[in-house]
Amino acid sequence: MQKSPVQKILDANERTADLAHRNDVLRGQRDFARRLAGAGWLTALALGTALAFLLSGCAGADEGTVTYDMGGSIGAYSAKYHDWEQRGIRARIIGVCGSACTLALRNKDMCYAADAEFLFHGVSRRGEYDARASASFRDAMPEGVQRWADSTGAFSSTDIVSISGRDLAAFDGRAC
Repeated sequence: MQKSPVQKILDANERTADLAHRNDVLRGQRDFARRLAGAGWLTALALGTALAFLLSGCAGADEGTVTYDMGGSIGAYSAKYHDWEQRGIRARIIGVCGSACTLALRNKDMCYAADAEFLFHGVSRRGEYDARASASFRDAMPEGVQRWADSTGAFSSTDIVSISGRDLAAFDGRAC
């Protein structure tokens, strides 16, 4: 099926936004490395050892476990979570899950910790609130999440509205 010109533009915009996000992440990593290099080799060695020690606890984490994810491209997250669901990987949110990350809530076989934190907001395109895309994003959520979102206006602007896993469980009921 051939995509319409409008869909091609939307896809290109989404890819551009995803690349901009990745560029920001890489820029932050580069700046951190520069600061680390300027701190001296002994400090760098100590920090590197500490970082390796901390990350060693994360190495065994399940592929489907989300500990800190502030979101990104809706298309990329939708594809990732669809892949997880197809492969039987259970999404488990145990930390902060913001923006497009919240699409994990679509997966039927997922759960979240009581102290997980979800950050919702309406969709923006080129910095402007997009009511139609926000409604589609809301509609992709399970019924309980939709009820909560409607009661708080979580998708009615680009302002961030948060809810804990404990509170979301009252609407959605999928706490781990």
